[in-house]
Amino acid sequence: MDETPRDRPQATLETVRRDTDRILSEISGTGLIDPFAAAVRATRMPMIITDPRQRDNPIIFVNDAFCRLTGYDRGEIVGRNCRFLQGPETDKEDVARIRMAVAARQKIEIAIYNYRKDGTPFWNQLLLAPVKDATGEVAYFSASQYDVTADFAQLTRLKGENAVLAAKHAASTERLL
Repeated sequence: MDETPRDRPQATLETVRRDTDRILSEISGTGLIDPFAAAVRATRMPMIITDPRQRDNPIIFVNDAFCRLTGYDRGEIVGRNCRFLQGPETDKEDVARIRMAVAARQKIEIAIYNYRKDGTPFWNQLLLAPVKDATGEVAYFSASQYDVTADFAQLTRLKGENAVLAAKHAASTERLL
């Protein structure tokens, strides 16, 4: 089911900052903003935090690196489930694996074919992990992403070259016999 802007809450930049500070201080268990919060905001690694206690496990925090990777503005992301990154070529089995990990409250690392706001596809190396609160309950999921499109392209190219070399080798071997 597709989301409409009416289906998700709109977040102002101030609300996002306040919620981010609250979430990160809850995770750290200190009630205070700490260097961890600053590091998550500043890292070049695209990161999001979702809240599985809310309906549809919405994104409640997104850093600037994630916005740069996907082309979406923070206000277009917060409040949505990450399904909006999926598209026609996204493997449904990969999506099912992610869903099962979330339901089981387990960590998963997977390469998934996602799409940027402009429709450009990219291979997203996703690491999704549960974050427990002070009582040991899963309070959030933290997800880091890494664009591995160039790695996949190189791997495909090398496989092609390997196939050509294997065919040449087989032909040479056949001529010798």
